[in-house]
Amino acid sequence: AYNGRGVAWTHKGDYDRAIADYSQAISLNPKTEYAYMNRGTARAHKGDYQQAIADYDEAISNDPKQAEAYYGRGVARANVNDSDGAFADYEQAITLDPKFVNAYNNRGLLLIEKGDYDHAVTDYNQAISLDPKNAIFYSNRGLAWANKGDNGRAIADYNEAIRLDPKFGDAYYNRGNTWTAMADNDRAVADYSQAIRLDPTNAKIYSNRGLALYNKEEYDLAIADFDQAISIN
Repeated sequence: AYNGRGVAWTHKGDYDRAIADYSQAISLNPKTEYAYMNRGTARAHKGDYQQAIADYDEAISNDPKQAEAYYGRGVARANVNDSDGAFADYEQAITLDPKFVNAYNNRGLLLIEKGDYDHAVTDYNQAISLDPKNAIFYSNRGLAWANKGDNGRAIADYNEAIRLDPKFGDAYYNRGNTWTAMADNDRAVADYSQAIRLDPTNAKIYSNRGLALYNKEEYDLAIADFDQAISIN
């Protein structure tokens, strides 16, 4: 009952009450993997990543076959810049549950960080085959294609991401970056402008639109965007 109420508090965003309930559930049954896993998730939501990792460690110790616990620990490790630890956890989550779509997504992002774009594309192909309506997976595969220098495939993936979710700011931003790389500054400015409408306090979008405007020799507008980026930061 405590674990169940904790889940409800977590869904409401009241992580302190959730943690209190999970702690009560753990005190009643220290061998429970679920209460540790859920408390780890609540702690991660609060930004207490080291404590979250400790909870996921306990969950895994109680049940080494819990893919969710490895995934959660991977997310927490990624947030404390332990990329290798996160990568190993996503691998284990996928080994235990080959249809764990978010683990493919997150492993793909780490592969992009490592510069292993081919394997990142493979992970996103798998994620898309499992969940073909998820705009994030297309946008992230587009990022891998763009980093490989395959701008055509990158644009196609960003187009699909935007078709699936017309309010997906990151996809406009990423497509804008690819248009900039292709020296299509008009389209880049249009995409950055849409990204700004969706996320008006993101400094990097203003900065990149400023660069595209500079390339168009629209210097006053470029300076205004750089000013805005500086004021946000």
